Amino acid sequence: MPVIKRKNMKRRIAADVFLLSVSVVIAIFIIKSGIIHSLIDSFKGLHYLGAFFAGTLFTSFFTVAPSAAILIELAQENSVVVVSIVGGIGAAVGDYIIFRFIRDRVAEDIKYVISHTGIKILPAVFRTRIFLSLTALTGAFFIASPLPDEIGLAMMGLSGVKTATLLPFSFVLHAAGIFVIGSLGGIILGS
Repeated sequence: MPVIKRKNMKRRIAADVFLLSVSVVIAIFIIKSGIIHSLIDSFKGLHYLGAFFAGTLFTSFFTVAPSAAILIELAQENSVVVVSIVGGIGAAVGDYIIFRFIRDRVAEDIKYVISHTGIKILPAVFRTRIFLSLTALTGAFFIASPLPDEIGLAMMGLSGVKTATLLPFSFVLHAAGIFVIGSLGGIILGS
């Protein structure tokens, strides 16, 4: 990790918080404006390409609900297994994109904050093997659950998980999740 001066790190953390806030505002606008409904309608005609794009959206807290609606609809019109596989690939790509941005930057921000808490033992605890393993396991739980992948990916980045480990794990969990919601959607909708 390159050495970043304290003043620059504070600015970077402030910029990260600002960007996160702006993304929340944009997501709320997109949801309230009805753009999501247009997006859902456009994905329906794309079949498996739509499943891939919906899968990429399936990874973010802000887009998981509309993505699930798209995937349920696509699973009713196509093979739920194929939609699950293609959507799972899309979700792995979405997680990869988020992970590339989060892994280093957020992990560095967290390490900086921890090292400046004034509690001398805290940085040492954060480097222990058990802490890193528990952080990776908790991150995996977030990715496997309907909770935001962003939190899980940040935890995986903090624990040092490599991309080669994350991608297959992300694919399997998301493909299984898409299969479940696609199958349940068929039962609920009576298909």
